Amino acid sequence: MTARCDQDEYIVNQPERVFATDNVAKLRRFTDYCVTHRRWAIAYGPSGAGKTTASVDAAFLAGRRHGVLVAAFSCKTNADDEFIRARMVDCLAGRPPAALGLAGDNDLIRLIRSVPCLFVFDEAQNMGASGVGYTQHLFERCTFPALFVGDFQLEKMRRKASQFASRVDRRAEFKWLKDDELRATLGVMHPAFAEMTPRAFQRLQGKFKNNLHHWKNVAKAIDSLSVELGLPPVLDVTMTDAVITELT
Repeated sequence: MTARCDQDEYIVNQPERVFATDNVAKLRRFTDYCVTHRRWAIAYGPSGAGKTTASVDAAFLAGRRHGVLVAAFSCKTNADDEFIRARMVDCLAGRPPAALGLAGDNDLIRLIRSVPCLFVFDEAQNMGASGVGYTQHLFERCTFPALFVGDFQLEKMRRKASQFASRVDRRAEFKWLKDDELRATLGVMHPAFAEMTPRAFQRLQGKFKNNLHHWKNVAKAIDSLSVELGLPPVLDVTMTDAVITELT
């Protein structure tokens, strides 16, 4: 089966290009469990900790292993039942509900039953009450595996919504990357980063007062060093050995 997403941002690196940090390894185990048992899991944590990349990576791996379609989309603020229905149909059928002329819930339920799938709800803390209720309603009609990803508000939502919580078998709180994980993950971007000297790593950390654990900070730090060297932003081009040599 192929993976379908409603936004290009979810077309991420191939799984073999994602370093298996503790966060990634946990999500892979949880997602595999969800597909096998047709249950739900949630992943929550701070912004910039890599939740989306890790979750989609885990979902794609589980989809390949079990032969199911991965349908991933991001929830807008106060995502209601109509939004959830439209996104799920779009992902499963490859076309919006209006183009299919779908009448409503029964059509979506038939799609879910006919297409083995795994849903990934990103920014799930934005789901409104009707969106949460509608997702629970669908699960009662046709159980399906799902991974809900968001910030700490998602965990609060789970605690308050007992029916939602009853379907969640696995929870993962994302932690900031440890230094060795950060170095290894940078090494995925370019092998030379894996050999970065402690001095070079400290230089990167110093760009943001020893806080490089937010991925936007990582990108800014590497780009700023490239500018200092008079080179194009390294995240927009292939990483060169010349950049790495200067860093180390």
